[in-house]
Amino acid sequence: MSETVNDWAAYQLSAQSNLRDPQANVNGNLSLNPHYAQVGLNAGVYGQSRSYGATVRGGLVGHAGGVTFSAAPVQDTFGIVKVGDVAGVKISTPSGPAWTNFDGQAVMPSLPPYADSRVELVTRTLPRNVDIRNGFKSLRVGRGSVSTLNFDVLKVSRMLLTVTLPDGTELPKGTALYDAKDNFVTAAGDHGMVFLPNGEQARTLHAQVDGTRCAVDVRPSGKASADEYYEAADVVCKPQ
Repeated sequence: MSETVNDWAAYQLSAQSNLRDPQANVNGNLSLNPHYAQVGLNAGVYGQSRSYGATVRGGLVGHAGGVTFSAAPVQDTFGIVKVGDVAGVKISTPSGPAWTNFDGQAVMPSLPPYADSRVELVTRTLPRNVDIRNGFKSLRVGRGSVSTLNFDVLKVSRMLLTVTLPDGTELPKGTALYDAKDNFVTAAGDHGMVFLPNGEQARTLHAQVDGTRCAVDVRPSGKASADEYYEAADVVCKPQ
C-alpha cells in the first residue's frame, strides 16, 4: 500500500510471508517534505529483527539576499526566486515545486541549461490580501549560472460595504459614488453592496439619491486578515 497524501507527506507499507517461513516481514516508509528539506523515515520487522532509519536531504544557498534552504540538492545551474516578503507561496519550477521562506525567497535547485524554463506561482497559495501582477516568467540560462527572479506583489485591503439610507432602505443599485474631488470611484450593486478594491485609507465618498446628496464614511479597521478576501462593514449614507 502506498499513497501520496499531499505536498507534505507520502507513505508506503508492505508485508510479505511465505509457506516455508510463516513469520511476516513488515516494512514501512514515510516521506516528509516540510518545504525546506526532504525527510525520510523507515522501519522494518523481519522475524525477530527490527530496523529503523532516517534520512535528511536538501541544500543550502548563501546569496546576496541571505541564506535559503532547498528541499532538493542544489545543482551547478540553479536560481533564486523572490516573491515580495510573502511566505509559504508554492512555485512550480523545472526541478519540481519550491516554497518561499519567511522572507519570501525560494531556491530553484536545478535549471536546464540552454533551454527555456517555465517558473510559475501557484496563485491559490497566495494570501487573500495579496495581488500579483504577473505569476509567470520564462528564462533561458547557461550552464553554471545563477539566476534571480523577482515576482512583484501588492498587499491590498479590500472592503465590501453594505450601504443603507437613514430610513433603513438599501442604497439603490447603480448609484455612483465619488470621492472628495468628484472622481468616480465605484457604483452600488445589489442590496446596497459597494465593493472597494483599494480600501486601506479612511475617506469619505458621496452619492446622489433622489436629488439628495449623502456621504459614506469609509473607515477600515486596519486588521485585514491574510485569510479574508475583503473586510465587510455596514455603513449609513448620511445626508449632507
